[in-house]
Amino acid sequence: MLADLDKHIEELGPRQELCRRRMMVSKILVILGSCLLLGIGFGPFRFREGVFVVGIAMLSGGILWWYSNKDTLLDTRQKVIFLSKIRADIIAVGDRVDDDDDDDDDDDDD
Repeated sequence: MLADLDKHIEELGPRQELCRRRMMVSKILVILGSCLLLGIGFGPFRFREGVFVVGIAMLSGGILWWYSNKDTLLDTRQKVIFLSKIRADIIAVGDRVDDDDDDDDDDDDD
């Protein structure tokens, strides 16, 4: 039981890292999309529909992807915390059972 919990907690670690990486990529998308739109608005780029659509897609897609991965990361962190608490409870119960067994053994020696 304890080994299964440890294995499950370890499997959630790479998932958290993947979410963090995706969040970083989504921030880059937001920055690039914003730069394109600002470039169109303030003049360095001529207005072209294709560039405008790409800028909007990068900005909105980056925002949506960031929030999606943020929620997944928070859910994963909550699972890790929950499983860690269960693991700690199992260990605490096991320690209490071991302590009770030691006390019973002392009574039998008298």
